[in-house]
Amino acid sequence: MHNTKRAELGTVTEAEGLHPVLYLAKNARIMLKSNLWTEKGLVNGAMGTIVDIVYEEDKNPPYEAPAIIIVRFDNYDGPYLDNDQKTFPITVLTKSWNVSGENMTRTQFPTVLCYACSIHQSQSLTLLEKVVLNIGPREMATGITHVGLSRVKSVTGLVLYPFTKNRLLSINKRRSLEQINQWVNNLSTMVLL
Repeated sequence: MHNTKRAELGTVTEAEGLHPVLYLAKNARIMLKSNLWTEKGLVNGAMGTIVDIVYEEDKNPPYEAPAIIIVRFDNYDGPYLDNDQKTFPITVLTKSWNVSGENMTRTQFPTVLCYACSIHQSQSLTLLEKVVLNIGPREMATGITHVGLSRVKSVTGLVLYPFTKNRLLSINKRRSLEQINQWVNNLSTMVLL
């Protein structure tokens, strides 16, 4: 929900991770886009599965927004509903921002559908049970292959798309990596002095 028509046009960044439209369904995989309870694993990037969608009694689904979504999070470690130790109720959040002095608000669940994610999105994730990784034809950013490979708990949970030997060897030839290595070498020389 938005307070003005102009707020509907606000970006996800302006609304601090809240999307203007969100499609939800039972059994859909989602990613949390806000830190709700960091000590218990409900952090930006936490992944889970919607197990139920709860509407207020007088609401008309699917034409009106739900009140709560019940999500079974992969790494949640806190109080739970019923006998399912990983479930947690998610309510909507409201975020505000200003455009030319006009106050905008968006009220939405802090989630996004997430059956898969990019390596960049995975940077904030704790170790995953399974990762299917396509490192692509070139290193898009220094260290991106390392990030992708380091997201999985165990090598047995890693599936790699095929890549060439040259793709792997090209990682060490990036100018930015050379600069980082030179900086580290200079730093270690300074520490020894």
